[in-house]
Amino acid sequence: MDALIASDLDFSIFGPDHVVSDSVIYTYGHSIENSFLCDDVICKVIKSHGRIKNDPESRVDCNNWILNFFQDFHDLIIFDILNVLKSTGLDVVGDNCTRFMKSQLSPASSAEKIKTHMVKFKLNEVFDVHKVEIEEKITQSKRISSDFIRGHFLFSAALKYTNHRIKSARSSKNISVNAFFSSAILAFETVFNEQHPHFNHYSSEIQRLNI
Repeated sequence: MDALIASDLDFSIFGPDHVVSDSVIYTYGHSIENSFLCDDVICKVIKSHGRIKNDPESRVDCNNWILNFFQDFHDLIIFDILNVLKSTGLDVVGDNCTRFMKSQLSPASSAEKIKTHMVKFKLNEVFDVHKVEIEEKITQSKRISSDFIRGHFLFSAALKYTNHRIKSARSSKNISVNAFFSSAILAFETVFNEQHPHFNHYSSEIQRLNI
């Protein structure tokens, strides 16, 4: 084998022409961000930049934020998949979460803004009939809908949450995009082991390619 390629899975797994290549390592979810932006990583970044203790309470808060965030965007994730598969060309999610949040800096989504967006583009009318079909395919892939949220979209939300937590601790620091990315990657190296939910996938991918 002359070369190997690391590729985002994106939504290709749902398409009829998806083929597993012998020279490509695929991410578990839509993008690599879906793997490295977990609660362990986010808490470590908050601790290192905000000098906040990585205690059980902080872990619970971070985990609750992640779960609520994914739940709030479940329908949009499903509709985003359908939008790509059917080449509808509608504005469903995008690569930044800001327009769906309660404010420019808030890490909390706005149910009203999400609803307004869905009504504006008639997303329920266009995609609702196919929603169950995609949800079943996600289950068959042994994944969950949050695994297919766009990586940049998730990244923008995780950055907002991180800066929010740091400011809540009365710190004047603010993490830039580049600093957050670098810190998250470094933190990911320390937590990516057998306990990580995606570890077996990447281990299997490497074994499949006989690396």
